[in-house]
Amino acid sequence: MDDTTFALSGPFRVLHQAGIRYLLPGPPPQKRVDVPSGSAPGQEATPSPSSVQEVPFEAPWTDFLAKVPASPIFLFTYKALGADLAGGGSSERSALWRSIVGALSLPRGSVGFWPCLRPGTEDDPVPAPQFGEGLRRIAPRVLVDFSAEGEGGFARRCLMDANAAFGLNISYFPAPSPEELLLAGPEGCNTVARQLLELLQAG
Repeated sequence: MDDTTFALSGPFRVLHQAGIRYLLPGPPPQKRVDVPSGSAPGQEATPSPSSVQEVPFEAPWTDFLAKVPASPIFLFTYKALGADLAGGGSSERSALWRSIVGALSLPRGSVGFWPCLRPGTEDDPVPAPQFGEGLRRIAPRVLVDFSAEGEGGFARRCLMDANAAFGLNISYFPAPSPEELLLAGPEGCNTVARQLLELLQAG
């Protein structure tokens, strides 16, 4: 028996069995799907993340990336970080980061450092394009941006673009600049650490 009969109501089933097929309802019309030019059927029209923005990723960025732990929870950045990692750092800032990381009391490798600017370009108005590529490769849970209050979060826009372009879900936390934290003393470091831990527990 033709399986079509099971899909027909009583009167139409009688016509079908009698061989009078031209009176039967036809198959539902096929919906036309418009495929954008340049895209094959079944392919997304949105460009793949790797083609969204191609930037030269070489030294010193490859050297900086090698120092980042795999899958850190928190990724710290600030304007002078590239210079610090390249050997031009200050002992005061080094002590500052040790204080904050120590106050977090998280397992080793939970905190990484990723520069938003190339060494020597600390006055640039926007993060380097390699910063967004590094976010894609590192994919931390939270980007902690230590920037001056008047800057409104130096790396925020770049993170939003990276999240959208690469399908990331990195949270953003604006923190006082290193200079502001040094003026605040130990209490400022403890406050930042406490806020980060609260953010971690809430997420």
